Amino acid sequence: MNLKTSIVLIAMVASFVISSWKLKSPEISMVIAAVVGAVAAGLGFPVRILVEGLFTNFDLAILFVCASIFVNIYSYTGAMNVVTRKLVQSINSKWLLLIFMAVFMLIPGALTGAGSVSIFVVGGLVSTVVRYMGLSDKKPQPSSLFSPSFQPPLRP
Repeated sequence: MNLKTSIVLIAMVASFVISSWKLKSPEISMVIAAVVGAVAAGLGFPVRILVEGLFTNFDLAILFVCASIFVNIYSYTGAMNVVTRKLVQSINSKWLLLIFMAVFMLIPGALTGAGSVSIFVVGGLVSTVVRYMGLSDKKPQPSSLFSPSFQPPLRP
């Protein structure tokens, strides 16, 4: 029993290493190793399991692709720039502007379900506005964050 399991393990590891070396893709190498393992164990070619396994995260992949398309179209039309400009022109309080910019960054992620996409697209605009507000690019040292005399750095 242990010998057969060890042979299947060795076959899977060898096929994964060889396919990773040749194909340079760990995802495809895992599929190849799974097929080799099933064949080595005497189960045949596992079509149903492969199809179910490969499509497990397909909906998530489609979500990220559609979110990227939506947010990039939203960005290319100039809507992000217009909204940012109107926010900066109409709000005088720095703290209120900071809150609105945070909400502005969250809206595309909330609409599409992919927060990282909205940060990639809207983050540049928000960082420009935050720098314009006077916050520095310098990062404070972790030990100074908890000192009683800590003041956030402001730009000159």
